[in-house]
Amino acid sequence: MGGSILTCMVLLSFLLIVVSAINYENAPKPNQVHDHDDDDDNQDLLPLESEDQSEPYDNDHDHDQDNNHLMNNYINTIGVQGLILCNSNQKYTPLVGALARITCIAEDENGYERTPFSMVSHKSNENGFFMATFLVSDVLGSDVNDMLKLKECKVFLEGCPMEAACKIASDVNNGVSGAPLSSYRFLPQKVMALYTVGPFIYTSNHPDDHY
Repeated sequence: MGGSILTCMVLLSFLLIVVSAINYENAPKPNQVHDHDDDDDNQDLLPLESEDQSEPYDNDHDHDQDNNHLMNNYINTIGVQGLILCNSNQKYTPLVGALARITCIAEDENGYERTPFSMVSHKSNENGFFMATFLVSDVLGSDVNDMLKLKECKVFLEGCPMEAACKIASDVNNGVSGAPLSSYRFLPQKVMALYTVGPFIYTSNHPDDHY
């Protein structure tokens, strides 16, 4: 009789161990913690264009894609921003009231250049910052039958106030020879390619004076 009771107790203990093991295997596991979020959550956000255009935008993301192809097919508006400074006695200060000129060349399907498009920026503000915007259709026209393509755009120093201490344009950053529009930042809300050039420099001395 005692042996039967002992045998039953051993079997009962064994069954309890098996049931506990099964319950452990089926228990909910803790969530894994990842050191890095998904790439989509880490994408840089693009800033919106400033309403008063008083500050330049950061140009954090340069693009090595075919800019002309994108402008011809996807982008509606081109924005150009930059700084114009005065270099007097090796001291750089913002030049207020200076202008930049943007010139673009389009070509037809046979490679012939059309009359260049040209416009002048707003006057630089107290920070030396200037801004200009124009439509791609201003360069290519609105007639789809013309089959025009944008070839290149450049930015030049256009002029400065007569009373400015610095009146001589220098070719620093191609301010005289023309700075090509290359790297841009895309502003999706405005379907705009925003380019940053310069800074451009006016000086109080002639280049031959080795300012």
